[in-house]
Amino acid sequence: MTRLIASMLWLILAAPMWADDKKPDAEIRAKAVAPFLDDQTIVIVHADLTRMDVDAIIAKLTPYAKPFESHLAEARSELGDWIGAWTKAGVRDMYVVVSLADVPGQPPFLVIPLEGDGDGKAIAQAMSRSKHFEHFKFEKMGSALVGGGEKTMARLKTLKADQRPELAKAFAAAGDTAIQAILIPSNENRRIVEEIMPKLPQELGGGPITVVTRGVLWGSLGMDLAPKTSVQLTVQSQDSASAQKLRDLTARFLKLVGDEGPHNQKARDVLPGFDKLVERLTPTIQEDRLVVNLDEKDLSDTLKPVVVKAQNRADQSRSMNNLRQIGLAMHNYHDTYRHFPTVANFDKADKPLLSWRVHLLPFLDQVELYKQFHLDEPWDSEHNKKLIEKMPAPYRSTKNKELLKEGKTTYLGPVGEHMLFSGTAKTVGVQNIIDGTSNTIMLVDADDDHAVIWTKPDDLKIDPKDPKAGLRNSPGPGFLVGLCDGSVRFLKASVDLKTLYALFTRDGGEVVNWP
Repeated sequence: MTRLIASMLWLILAAPMWADDKKPDAEIRAKAVAPFLDDQTIVIVHADLTRMDVDAIIAKLTPYAKPFESHLAEARSELGDWIGAWTKAGVRDMYVVVSLADVPGQPPFLVIPLEGDGDGKAIAQAMSRSKHFEHFKFEKMGSALVGGGEKTMARLKTLKADQRPELAKAFAAAGDTAIQAILIPSNENRRIVEEIMPKLPQELGGGPITVVTRGVLWGSLGMDLAPKTSVQLTVQSQDSASAQKLRDLTARFLKLVGDEGPHNQKARDVLPGFDKLVERLTPTIQEDRLVVNLDEKDLSDTLKPVVVKAQNRADQSRSMNNLRQIGLAMHNYHDTYRHFPTVANFDKADKPLLSWRVHLLPFLDQVELYKQFHLDEPWDSEHNKKLIEKMPAPYRSTKNKELLKEGKTTYLGPVGEHMLFSGTAKTVGVQNIIDGTSNTIMLVDADDDHAVIWTKPDDLKIDPKDPKAGLRNSPGPGFLVGLCDGSVRFLKASVDLKTLYALFTRDGGEVVNWP
């Protein structure tokens, strides 16, 4: 079921590039699927696969899905293979039909119209090779190839089709789009809803539910993605008076959703364009219909902030995991040597040679890389310089590709006389962290301006007057820090400077109340 729903979502999202100017024939589409509808059919989705340019679709989606670029690349390959195989086998139109008669236990079924006297065997073989449909049974029924679960197929063989004259009108309302989703509740569906919930919630006025169940005759959604994105939603009502009541109810609902409050604030946090979207979703009345149109700008204004937020969260999650991994390695180092690593190892003249990040390698499963370093030489010796390009994954912090090419990291140790890294060869163990390991910062994620070559003994000197200086202003905004107990915390940018500096020191004796 999950796999099929995923396929349906891809079909809905993957609107096509139009190959010609031919208008869709709503009557033909309705006729193609009509023999397989019963009084429990509630949703029908149609897609014309021959008009889908997978590369154009992925290119259109990419700006909105940067956190999932690897998944998009995989989808490009997988969808291209599927659609190529299906269309080569003869698939042009595909219908996904949802009937409550199959719920629960059976997935929605497929209807694929056949041209001429075709038996559909090649199509059935091509469809079955897809992992989403490998458990489907495919059989020719009338002039179509039908695929579904075993119980669904048995039901369809004895089905007495339910006439749905409204279906053609719904397809027509979906317009000149490549993807249409049709909602066609039957009288039986309406009756069940009315028995379960006879009245609307008090927040929506508490009136009879019949405003919805009898007011909505059908609904249609038409969508295009490329070359221009557009969505059109149409709800057919009984008459203009019913349409006005539905519109008023929708406006009340959207106002309720749009009102300031703790629950809706969560929605705004997830969806920065929330208020504008609520406004654009308020339908207009066209005689006895409600209509909502969203163009490319509407969708872009809504989706782009969501993508940025998702990207920031993904980056923050990755950075937190890296800091946890480094923190664990620091403690394993401490278990071995009874102290944390110093900022570097030093030569006889007290000149720092290689960063603590190099000496932590054996505790990051990088023993072989560690063995390649000449520990008695500085980080920029002829030999050691060659190893800069081998920076291990846990140190790859920044998104800046140029900095990564240079072998730079922003995971630094705070340096100061009373901090975990004193900047000298003086060792610090847990016993020296008087303020407590959960109240002392061990690591920071610095901004790109303070990035350093990972092998270089260079870290972040903390200014008592401005301890925020050099810290990465992460999404929120705020700063990620690794503590001496191995945990990772996010500090808001509004943190008091004295409190932040107290967290950097290990033996200041301050009483810290976490912000």
